[in-house]
Amino acid sequence: KDLLTKLEEIESVTFSACDYDALYARDIKQTSYFAQIFEPNSNCVEKEIIADPNNRWIASKFNWMDINVDGNPDEIYDQILTQKPGYCNLIIVPSCDLEGFCYVQVDDLDCYLIKNLENSKTLTELLQIMEGSFEQRELENSRQEFESLITGRIKMALQNKLIRVV
Repeated sequence: KDLLTKLEEIESVTFSACDYDALYARDIKQTSYFAQIFEPNSNCVEKEIIADPNNRWIASKFNWMDINVDGNPDEIYDQILTQKPGYCNLIIVPSCDLEGFCYVQVDDLDCYLIKNLENSKTLTELLQIMEGSFEQRELENSRQEFESLITGRIKMALQNKLIRVV
């Protein structure tokens, strides 16, 4: 299937079956997730997080997220055709707004993190898994930077409703 067909299928078939009351409840809880995990006395290492099962993944050869769709069609095609093919991962997140969804572009590290959260894990367990993506020597020399990097990716994923607290 081509990219547009996949997107239409996700938007019209998969997300049309979403329970909007559940999405609304998810959105309300979303703000408390940061406090549950990142407040100083939150015992965050024992909190479990999981990837949101309602989200859908799309891979594309082009990053069309930066394309100005308000321009005329010839300019849009020029923007697409002048890009060098690569690999772009998008997660489509159902939402309660008028569009009913949003797109979140993620990199390889984000993909690895989120795919490892298909089953719930504590932050400690997730950090141990993520260590496998880095050389041991780098971790020994830059442990604090590693933890800041992974914590930042977790915050991004929480903010964009890619993961949630169990």
